[in-house]
Amino acid sequence: MNVETMIESKELVTRWADLHRREPRLRQRDGATQLGVSEAELVAAHVGTTAVRLGTDWKGILRGLGAAGPVTGLTRNEYAVIEKTGVYSNVEIDGHMGQVLDQGIDLRLFLSRWHVGFALTEETKRGLRRSLQFFDAAGMAIHKVFLKEESKIESFDALVDMHESEDQKPSQDVEPAAARASERPDDVIDVPALRTGWQRMEDTHEFFHLLRKIGATRTQALRLAGPEWAERVAVPSYRTVLEQAAETKLSIMVFVGNHGIIQIHSGPIHTVKEVDGWFNILDPDFNLHVQGEGIASAWVVRKPTRDGVVTSLELYDRIGEMVAYLFSKRKPGQVESESWRTRPSTACCRWCGVSRPTTSRWWRTWRRGCSGALRRERPRPLTSPRRSSRVRARSGSSRRFLHAGTGTGPQEGVAQHRLGGHCRRPHPRRTGP
Repeated sequence: MNVETMIESKELVTRWADLHRREPRLRQRDGATQLGVSEAELVAAHVGTTAVRLGTDWKGILRGLGAAGPVTGLTRNEYAVIEKTGVYSNVEIDGHMGQVLDQGIDLRLFLSRWHVGFALTEETKRGLRRSLQFFDAAGMAIHKVFLKEESKIESFDALVDMHESEDQKPSQDVEPAAARASERPDDVIDVPALRTGWQRMEDTHEFFHLLRKIGATRTQALRLAGPEWAERVAVPSYRTVLEQAAETKLSIMVFVGNHGIIQIHSGPIHTVKEVDGWFNILDPDFNLHVQGEGIASAWVVRKPTRDGVVTSLELYDRIGEMVAYLFSKRKPGQVESESWRTRPSTACCRWCGVSRPTTSRWWRTWRRGCSGALRRERPRPLTSPRRSSRVRARSGSSRRFLHAGTGTGPQEGVAQHRLGGHCRRPHPRRTGP
């Protein structure tokens, strides 16, 4: 390692320390962005002091983690973070694919994307924080593991010593992030074959193979599948679904992942809270953080299986990448919960994502959910085969209308709209182009 690399690494450590001193709540990921480096480069700069570079025996590392006892596994993408506490047990790896099947730690692994890993020991206000952190070739974080008070530190340290790499240079070479494959035009996709293949699915995992066969992206397939299998709904609907799941103690499954891993929560949720633009689940052994502004589309998706139709609410960002998927908790051979099957559908008004009609709170609910969806999605003006039967009305200075024969809202001069016959909530008419 040359002197210039040493100097650059020390300068990066100093800059990070100064930045963290000024902004003590700044996350490592955000700090790396502000410093103009990848997160892996920032961590690698601490090798020799608070970080140890690991070898690439991912199978051995993951299997050895079980000896450390209860730990917290964290997976994130650009707009969602999932944290689960459990034990890394029942680790099954075959080549570059694998899974961890503990009750708390439930992972699907795509190890071909794992490039480098580090063990970190950081000083915090709560004392030393030990972790393992894994990154892809571009320096983006794939997965992190944090020790808890009840974790077995001696076993963790022994694991790090066993898998310490001979290369302990305090720098990390990174590659440009791989460009996302461009989406083919809709008119070259064999839509009949897509719909036929979808209808013939017997397992949800067949969907990935269907996409490869047809040559469509995931969101493109959702657009073309037809409303029987996929319906686009309001982005705020995920909040409604999670709030109702917490209220009713319904057991659900939450999937959050990136190109190197998918992490899953299975079970009920309890505490939901929105803070600073992030919608959060804050339970003792499960945290979920979703940044709503990053979600570009939400879909209610239905897939046929041997056990009946499986329904999910799927969230995607602006380039069609996964943010989070929500399912009912079920095991193979079990039928999906009927209460879950109707829940995403009854929250699927394209504008507001709210299903329960109320009179006293309708305007507040619309401001929270529907107005944002209107601004972002800019839907087409309402159309109806009974267009000529609309009765125009005035309310104040704005022109609004009622659908004749579809009922009235809690106050005069509002428009009724619905999707799939579910939502009959009144909403102010959108004007302009």
